[in-house]
Amino acid sequence: MTDMSPSELTAKVEKALQTERTVAEVAQYVGCDQSTALNVMLYLAGRGKIELVDSLHKKWAVKQIRKVEA
Repeated sequence: MTDMSPSELTAKVEKALQTERTVAEVAQYVGCDQSTALNVMLYLAGRGKIELVDSLHKKWAVKQIRKVEA
């Protein structure tokens, strides 16, 4: 487990996902186990902040705001 507060952990996971990463890569970046990383990532995905960007390689990233042209 980690000594980070939930808000610190969430912020660090979100920062890790500024670049496309797998759950294992996020866990290594953050310094937590894969289960904890996945739980935070699912929380962020549910809030619409991140998305699965490459299902073949299981890569996630911060959700980009897409501009719609009129």
